[in-house]
Amino acid sequence: MKNKFKEKLDSFLAWIGGEVHLLAMRDSLMSMIPFLALSGIATFFAYVLLDTSFVTDSLDPTTIANIQSFFVRIGNGCMNLMAVMLVVMIPYFLGRQKGFNNPIILGVTGLSMFMIFNPLDGGTGYFGTQGVLLSMIIGLTSAELFMRLAKIEKLKINVGDNVPQAVKDAFNSLLIILILIVVYALAATTLSVATGLEAIELISDVLQKPLVGIGATLPGAIIYTIIQTLLFAVGIHPGAIVAPIEAVFITAGLEGHIVNYTFVTTFGQMGGTGACAGLVVVLIFLAKRKEFRTLGKLAVVSDAFNINEPITFGVPIAFNPILIVPYVLVPLVNIVLAYFATVAGLIAVYSNTVTWSTPIFLKSIVGANGDIRNVIMELVCLVIDIFIWWFFMRIYEKQLDSQEAIAIEN
Repeated sequence: MKNKFKEKLDSFLAWIGGEVHLLAMRDSLMSMIPFLALSGIATFFAYVLLDTSFVTDSLDPTTIANIQSFFVRIGNGCMNLMAVMLVVMIPYFLGRQKGFNNPIILGVTGLSMFMIFNPLDGGTGYFGTQGVLLSMIIGLTSAELFMRLAKIEKLKINVGDNVPQAVKDAFNSLLIILILIVVYALAATTLSVATGLEAIELISDVLQKPLVGIGATLPGAIIYTIIQTLLFAVGIHPGAIVAPIEAVFITAGLEGHIVNYTFVTTFGQMGGTGACAGLVVVLIFLAKRKEFRTLGKLAVVSDAFNINEPITFGVPIAFNPILIVPYVLVPLVNIVLAYFATVAGLIAVYSNTVTWSTPIFLKSIVGANGDIRNVIMELVCLVIDIFIWWFFMRIYEKQLDSQEAIAIEN
């Protein structure tokens, strides 16, 4: 029975590992790692380090604002272009996976289709994390349609043999691009007229309503955490989608509710989305593979301030069926344990709203007015997290070892 389950699991993991669309998204996100890491560093300096009392007391406001603008510009060139970068890279990598002869045209076409769905009032608000889900959908669909249409000989324009290959490719793509632009423009216009919303607004609206309706309750915190972790697990930054429920959590904190913004971020985001502080400990001290130990050491500073994109996309957790499980499970365990500990009076209710980037333990000290019981609760959760992450990391490392052994044998 155990062997049959292992065989089915290995078969499923092999399918996941070889599925071309998932590979294209994985490769695209892996290519984003330098930009994500730089964005995380810029965020740390702009909104964490420069916001400390030591800095604000030492420098005048104008100087601080000028320094912050430097780091904000870095963010604009990295995270705030994430959707645009992905809508180019996903079609490109999908074309390479499928052996398409001109993958770069797929990326350029994907960008064109994305701009068709951009709101008519302009702006760049959807070029960043807010537009990632739409960019993934458009990137995959436009590339697939392009490659299928490219197989139809009647859509190719013959310009003769005595012309450069680039000119041939351009004329062969002309009718295909025309068809795609008409189809996508018609879809975007129909959607806007029928719903009164742009595609990105509609996606956010559908995902946000259930969250806001449940409110600042334990089920609300659980659903919020599941949506947040699952979106990150497929490479989608959840910030814009979960923002309304975070506003509800902040209000709940002012009204004295157990489930509030500081509570959820303290226990559900210890070391960032997925509560990856425990994973960083596992990578540094318990991982068997050298690359994981190195990654853990590199990520420890950013993760201390709950910026864990280097971990999410570097291990990777994104599109990794083994590590997605603890990525969702660990923060839920923390939230449930802390909630019932609060109900039982073992720890205090968080009465102060503390920014998400505040390091673990310090967040409890500030949020609970120095109540040491909350710090102890964080420590208990961290120990539990380490055991959960260690269990799944061992499975993942054994899978990698097995794949390498097979590759060497072949």
